[in-house]
Amino acid sequence: MIIYFVTSSNRKFVEVSDQFDLHFEQLNMEITEIQGTKEEIAIHKLKNVCQLHPEKWIMIDDTSIDIDALNGFPGPYAKDFLNMGLDCIENLVSKVGRESVLSCILGLGNYNQGIFEIFSGSIKGKLIEGENNGKVGFDRIFLPNGSDIAYGDLKPEVKSKISHRGIAMRKIQEFIKEKQLG
Repeated sequence: MIIYFVTSSNRKFVEVSDQFDLHFEQLNMEITEIQGTKEEIAIHKLKNVCQLHPEKWIMIDDTSIDIDALNGFPGPYAKDFLNMGLDCIENLVSKVGRESVLSCILGLGNYNQGIFEIFSGSIKGKLIEGENNGKVGFDRIFLPNGSDIAYGDLKPEVKSKISHRGIAMRKIQEFIKEKQLG
């Protein structure tokens, strides 16, 4: 079974393909995102890509960050939040609070088989002051609870065990095993 992981992020692709015993190919394409809940956005993305590639197993990834003091904002609009820049994010969280939940929804689907499933993983932590150190996304500014090391500084095998994406990936592995898809 080949799973086509839809991501323009080589970092995400390597993170997933190196840590999990499944066969992945990267499908680099931009997907128009709707506004909605995390789940609605993920299902919409998954079904759209599956329709374009009906014979392939497709996996999509959608990350969200819920800041406790902002009642879950920005939620699924994490990419726009990151585009504000590190200084702006630091200015905001230093005033309202750093406690947050980082979540990942992975969608796995196959149009021809009518399978469209979503799997989620979340981890609590806080947003810390980041540096322009070559790390991208939340890797440089998310500190998981119980750790004194930011996401991006964790060894890959450690990160995959505790990360939001790692949690969701293990659920996909279990689904594939239970349904005997592999």
